[in-house]
Amino acid sequence: IDLAKAEINQHKVIEVDFAYGDKLYEDYINVLRARTEGSGTFVTTGYDDLDALLTEGMKKCNVSVIAGFTGMAKSSFVHNAMIRQAASGLRIGNVSLEMVKESVLDRMISVGTAIPLLNIIKDTKNLSIDEKRLIEVTINNIRKSELIYINDKVKATLDILDQQLMLLKRLGKPLDICYIDLFGKLDDVSVEANLASNIEHKLRLARDIARKNDVHICNVVQIRRYFDLNTIKINKPVPKPKLDKIKNSNAFAEEADLVLLLHRDKYYKPDIEFDILEVEVAKQRQGQMNATAYFEFDPACTRITSTSLRPSI
Repeated sequence: IDLAKAEINQHKVIEVDFAYGDKLYEDYINVLRARTEGSGTFVTTGYDDLDALLTEGMKKCNVSVIAGFTGMAKSSFVHNAMIRQAASGLRIGNVSLEMVKESVLDRMISVGTAIPLLNIIKDTKNLSIDEKRLIEVTINNIRKSELIYINDKVKATLDILDQQLMLLKRLGKPLDICYIDLFGKLDDVSVEANLASNIEHKLRLARDIARKNDVHICNVVQIRRYFDLNTIKINKPVPKPKLDKIKNSNAFAEEADLVLLLHRDKYYKPDIEFDILEVEVAKQRQGQMNATAYFEFDPACTRITSTSLRPSI
């Protein structure tokens, strides 16, 4: 086999990878035509308020990062987005490294039905007939649409993800968006030595995989707090995540096309009346940065909805 490979490589015809002249012109005209017809490259995040701040959204072949401290509703944000995106006809994948698929579905059912998560998991036998029927309809819709794909295998690497994406394409079920929750728990990312350079390398590999499989890869990232919880006062603002203060931020800032930072004051100040989720666009290659979309978070059913409310401090 090695001899055959060497022989093939020796006689392989090298082609020009640069686009120029007519080819360059025709490719771009086709892009403009697709945009005019409403089938352009913009891919919705599932949130209209957030889409309004973005130029490309979750464009195929791009890589994004959703980051936040512990308890900022990162996974809930993803599960809400998946339901919304699937409702618009997109095929969505979730590599779930923290939750088994049943737990992910628990959350999605709770979001879709507004039945508290506690009731679905712990008090199932006492659900009303209407609630049980609503759950059945919701899970049936997920089953029939075949637009939501969950991979909860404990051992996962980017190479394995690449293989899975290629397999789905061969089966005629290519993903439009694939979330990795959490990126840092991939076996080939969670290494101790040279972590920053490894993250940068793996994000670059994720981009190659995204382009090869014509999919958007969104990496959910857990970041460490850089402040002491004891310093938080009720009448003072809570420190929010900032890209330049995040450990290994250079790796994320350089390689990701889009970075969203999530923050909730109520996590730190439980007495606040409204639970406002702030989603800051910390980076996007093709548009405005440091803009923020606001949502209301309902922890009982992990539902995220649009709101006109703003943080009090």
